[in-house]
Amino acid sequence: MGQANKKKRQVDKGNLAKEGSRYVFIGGLTTLVNLIIYRGALALMMPYGLATTLAFIVSVGFAFYFNAGFVFKKQMQFIDVIKFYGSRISTFAIEILGLVTLIEMLHWGEMMSKILMNILIIVLNYLISKFWIFRGTTHE
Repeated sequence: MGQANKKKRQVDKGNLAKEGSRYVFIGGLTTLVNLIIYRGALALMMPYGLATTLAFIVSVGFAFYFNAGFVFKKQMQFIDVIKFYGSRISTFAIEILGLVTLIEMLHWGEMMSKILMNILIIVLNYLISKFWIFRGTTHE
């Protein structure tokens, strides 16, 4: 029994490493999509709040599609869609509050503030996705 448990832990660690690598890759692409949309909207003279909202909408759609199918390899149910969008709206609120704090109160640059908030949001979104939305059976 001891050998079987040890082997299972090794397989679990290997799967976690693969999943983590996929999440980092998709998270990087999602961040890139987010930043490109944000920067483009700023270039069109859109206020940063509206620019980050547009970037959020586009990047969440991208993230949902690739997290479900590529990262966590889970067949999605309707409740998972609700959880996903609900959690992303929550972390979006955190991002907006962070941007207002950094840009308006601390007078940091718009892009530096956005990058810093993206790092925080990526970590929060992974933890929420891993332990709440996409937990359970995967189709690996």
